[in-house]
Amino acid sequence: DIGVEVAVTQALGAAPPAEAAAPFSEILQKLVPTNRIKAAAAYLGFSGGFDGFRAQVMDLRALLNIPENLTAMGVKAADLDMLTDMALEDPSCGGNPVEMTRANTRALFDACL
Repeated sequence: DIGVEVAVTQALGAAPPAEAAAPFSEILQKLVPTNRIKAAAAYLGFSGGFDGFRAQVMDLRALLNIPENLTAMGVKAADLDMLTDMALEDPSCGGNPVEMTRANTRALFDACL
């Protein structure tokens, strides 16, 4: 949910050479739709619920020429332990409906690489 996006995006934004806006679209592709994201999509007027919201973000990513994955952004596999630690230290991870653990946070980074 939103907590994981904020925590992981801030970790990526703090570790060069990631572009500030890019990580959100990568992470969004890997998340399971939750009621809060579905509600946000409806509030924003995106048809199709979570899938409609994700499609809008992916269209924006293409329009802005944001890289398609973390590798294309310059993130290396050797950086993932550091990024996992940084994400778990972020105060936003506590607000996520699914507990962010070292295992699932690292798996998210691996999937986005």
